[in-house]
Amino acid sequence: MFKKTFKKNIMVFTLVLSFFNIFRERLEAFEAEGSSNPSRNKIYTALSIDGGGIRGLIPLRILEEIEKKTGKPICELFDYIGGTSTGALLTLGLTVPHEKEGRVPRYTVKSLGSLFTGEERFEVFSTSLMNKLKSAGKYLGSLYSAYKYETLLSKKVGNFYLNDALTNILITATEFKTKHMSVFCKEGKDIGNKILGGEILMREVMRATSAAPTYFQAAGVTEPTEDERGYTVTYYVDGGICCNNPAQLVWNRLQKQFNATPDNVYLLSLGTGVVSQEKLSVPGADACLPKWIPVLADYFMESNSWAVHKEMKYVLGKKNYKRVQPVLEAAIDLAGVDEENLERLEKAASSVMGQVDEICEQLKRAGKW
Repeated sequence: MFKKTFKKNIMVFTLVLSFFNIFRERLEAFEAEGSSNPSRNKIYTALSIDGGGIRGLIPLRILEEIEKKTGKPICELFDYIGGTSTGALLTLGLTVPHEKEGRVPRYTVKSLGSLFTGEERFEVFSTSLMNKLKSAGKYLGSLYSAYKYETLLSKKVGNFYLNDALTNILITATEFKTKHMSVFCKEGKDIGNKILGGEILMREVMRATSAAPTYFQAAGVTEPTEDERGYTVTYYVDGGICCNNPAQLVWNRLQKQFNATPDNVYLLSLGTGVVSQEKLSVPGADACLPKWIPVLADYFMESNSWAVHKEMKYVLGKKNYKRVQPVLEAAIDLAGVDEENLERLEKAASSVMGQVDEICEQLKRAGKW
């Protein structure tokens, strides 16, 4: 009886030892693969910037503080940057290369501030007499002339193409005829099963993604095609119509391009402010269109952005996903460039600056500075 029990125990011990050795060998192989494959241990950092017209001053101030604290340009802190409308202006403005110094950014965040607080804001939202007359009464046509805006974009980014961007980028726009969302990235226009060339002008995409209906007319983008002609001009309106918060699109690109997982990603999503329920007043039945525009814009942008935020919070969790969305004292028109509105936006941005230290620590954990 003793011999049988002893033999049985020996067999069990031998079997356990064999399993242990197999497990140890596989663990050592896994660790060796991890040390020889840096991407396994890499944390991918991504930035998403909402649309919002002049309210883009809020994410600009947050990014300005991040750049100040880290001492690094935004394009070096994030592996992927996505933006819609005013968020796209920041995305491309911060990734366009210097025309003389090569692979360094042409602008700091601070230097782009003139788009929102300097004289350049009037070049973006400058209403000509003809447009005022055209927009009176029945509000026919676009409120703002695109000429000064297009001239400004040409001055800011010149003839650089999407594939010149200093990091991976993603820009949304809404195709006018199909009413479908289009996605532009560093490699070109993403049409789902493939990407058509990256030689698309940054300034044309900037104009397209920010062509908000009633504010600007639709914008044409010259795109490469596979036919004999080799190109076509497609017309777009504001990307915020389909996707004001591109965070989920950025996450999809991270998975596709880097095989990223929820465990090795840090995604920062910057909003452009939302009016609190207590401060939101509904215009009366006799209110004219100008009274409704900022309220409707706030409803539209926040309902769009909130759904994306909830999904990303669920997928990535609090540790790997950060949403910054300050509360506004009142609804602010996308083109509200007067001093009173700017003061409100500055105040809203200041209210969330306490979160910047946490963001910078996450970027440090990812080895970005």
